[in-house]
Amino acid sequence: MDLRQLRYLVTLAEELHFRRAAEREHIAQSAFSRQIQRLERELGVRLLDRSTRQVALTQAGLAVVEEARRALAAIDRVPAVARRAARAELGELSVGFVTATAPELIPRTLRAFTQRHPDIKLHLRERGFADPSAGLRERLVDVAFVWPPIQQLDGVRMEPLLQEPRLAVLPRDHPLAAAERLSIRQLLDETWCRPETNDPVWADFWVAGSHRGGVPARLGDCAATMDGLLQAVAAGQGIALVPRFAVQLHRWPEVAFLEVVDVEPATAALAWLERSSSPLVNALLDVARDQADAASVAPVVRPGTAST
Repeated sequence: MDLRQLRYLVTLAEELHFRRAAEREHIAQSAFSRQIQRLERELGVRLLDRSTRQVALTQAGLAVVEEARRALAAIDRVPAVARRAARAELGELSVGFVTATAPELIPRTLRAFTQRHPDIKLHLRERGFADPSAGLRERLVDVAFVWPPIQQLDGVRMEPLLQEPRLAVLPRDHPLAAAERLSIRQLLDETWCRPETNDPVWADFWVAGSHRGGVPARLGDCAATMDGLLQAVAAGQGIALVPRFAVQLHRWPEVAFLEVVDVEPATAALAWLERSSSPLVNALLDVARDQADAASVAPVVRPGTAST
């Protein structure tokens, strides 16, 4: 059975006349009849009642014609579906993000993307601090909002979107909590709370490892979420560095957020699997760029797409 046979049967059902049906399909009547007979043999049922005066569909014929129409209609939609998918108008995309991350960027980006591409289904995957790749390392998502630096990931590309200053978080009764601003050197000898993660590169960034000259940080409690990290600081287990958005999301009267004048900012980025590079990923990246440029925090200067 092939699509040509199904199309011939539908045409015959509409004409109920072999000669007229064959003429519509631009084929000799004898060849047309053989194709219908071959279809009946392949299906093992009689599709037509034939007489010298008329052609009628059997019950089986009526059922097959109905299915044939649906099948042919689906085939006819394939080119349009392919074109829509190529234009990022159709499909599915799995998006990862680390919990409580970039509240000004991610929701706005996803909402704007859905408005611009209403027929793209997004599957959102939230991850904790344990996986700063937000699912990319385990290939659980196609694209993810991340905060580099993260441990090298093979086959992943990344583009920075915006920067957030990193603030020091201290217990409210800490001797330095009343300062207007701090230098990172004033904090290096403190006990540090850090994200609980298996990524040593990411962990080192959040304890200001680049400022320590190879001397490891003295570590206190570790936390799997931003709430947990701030709770540890409030409980006097150490200090921490957090992106500025933490002030917007978390109201903790027991802690003080202080500017650190000489520590590098955190960078929010969009990362994706190279094998998943597609019109859908590019479409999300375009929207993320637009939203980063419109965000109240200053966007980073993007020299171009860079790999991790």
